[in-house]
Amino acid sequence: MKSNIKNFFTIGFLLTCIIHYSPSLVFADSCQSAKELLKQAEVSDGEAQKRLYINATKLCPTLLEAHYNLGVYYFDNKDFDNAIKCFNDALKIKNYETVFIALGKEYFEKGYCKKALEYYQDAIMKSPRSVKARQGIALCKWKDGEINAAISVLKEALKIDENDYITLFNLGQLEESNKNNIEAKEYYKRSIEKNDMFYKSYKRLGVLLYNDHNFSEAKTYLQSSVALESKDSESYYILAKIYEQENNEEKAILNFKRASEFDANNKSFAFSLATSLLRSNHQESAMSFLLEKEKLLSNDYKYYSLLGVALMELGKYSEAEENFKKSLKINPLSSETHNNLGVLYKRLLRQDEAKKSFEKSLSIDSNNKEARKNLESL
Repeated sequence: MKSNIKNFFTIGFLLTCIIHYSPSLVFADSCQSAKELLKQAEVSDGEAQKRLYINATKLCPTLLEAHYNLGVYYFDNKDFDNAIKCFNDALKIKNYETVFIALGKEYFEKGYCKKALEYYQDAIMKSPRSVKARQGIALCKWKDGEINAAISVLKEALKIDENDYITLFNLGQLEESNKNNIEAKEYYKRSIEKNDMFYKSYKRLGVLLYNDHNFSEAKTYLQSSVALESKDSESYYILAKIYEQENNEEKAILNFKRASEFDANNKSFAFSLATSLLRSNHQESAMSFLLEKEKLLSNDYKYYSLLGVALMELGKYSEAEENFKKSLKINPLSSETHNNLGVLYKRLLRQDEAKKSFEKSLSIDSNNKEARKNLESL
C-alpha cells in the first residue's frame, strides 16, 4: 500500500510539473522555431522575407530580433510608420542601444530631428561610448545647419574609436560643407585607410580633386569608386568630364552613357551625352538618343538646339530650322542657338538671315568666339 501511495504522489508530482511547466516549454519551443524563421529570412527577400519576420514575431512575441529585423525590413521599404511600431515593440522587450539608434534613424529619415535626437541621446544613456548614436546626433545637427556643432560631436566620436571610417567620412562631408576642402580631403583619405571598400570616400575625394583640376589623381579615385560601386552615376559623369579634358571623346561618351544609364532622369547627364556624341560626329546616335529622351528633355531649349544640330549635320535642314526656332521660342536669349541657326542659314546660302543670327548671338554674348568667327567668314 505504501508503494501505491508513493507511486500516486510521484504521478501527482509529475502531473503538477507538466501543468506548471508546459506553457514555458511550449513557449521556449516556439521561440526556437521563431529563430529558425529568422535564419530563413536571412536568405530570403521581398514579401517572403516579410512573412517570415511577421510569423517569427507571432511565434515568439518576446524575441527582440524578430521585431527589430521586421522594423529594418519596413525601413528599407520606406514604410516608416510600421518600422517605428516594430522598433517600439522591440523597446518594450529590452531597451537596447541598437533599437534606440534605429528609432533615431527612422525619425531622422521622416524629418523629425528633435524626436530623433531624443532617441540618439537615449542610446548614449544606455551605452555612453556609442559612436553610432553620436553619428546620428551629428547628422541632425548638420540638417539643422549647426555644422560646427556636428563636427564637435563627430570629433568626440573619433576619440572613442579612431578607426571608424563612417565618422571620418562624415567629418569630410562636414568640412566640405564648410569649404575646408584641404581638411575634407584628409578625412576622406583616412576613411579609405580604415576601409578601402567604401566607395563614397573615393568618390568625394575624386570630386574634390577634379574641382582642383588635379585630373590625373581624381581619375584614379573615381575609377576606384566605380570599381566598388558599378552603378555610381556621379563618378561616371565626372570621369567623362576628365576624358573630355584629355580629348578622349570615345571614353567620354562611354562614361556619359553609363552615367545616364544609371541615372536615367538626370538632365545634365543626358545633355552631356548628346553633346559629346555630336562633337564626335555621331549624329545618328545623338538624334536617336535625344528622341528617346524627348519626354524628359523637351521642356528645355537645349533639347531642340541639340536636336537641330543633329538634323542639320544629317542634311535635314527644314527639320533643323524648325527645332532651332522651337529652342528660341523657349529661350530667345540663347547665344548658342542663334549661332547654330546662323550656321544653318549660311549652308542654305541665306546670307542676310545668317548675318542677323550671328549678330544676334554676339549681342547676347560678345565672347561667343564661334559666332564672331562665323560672322567674319561671311
